[in-house]
Amino acid sequence: MPKQPYKARLNVAMNVLLMLDLIGERVF
Repeated sequence: MPKQPYKARLNVAMNVLLMLDLIGERVF
């Protein structure tokens, strides 16, 4: 499994944005 720090970080960032979006819709 090749290491891809850029893609890994991008994937994590997307997941965080999705989670924040879902939480924001629920809270607000």
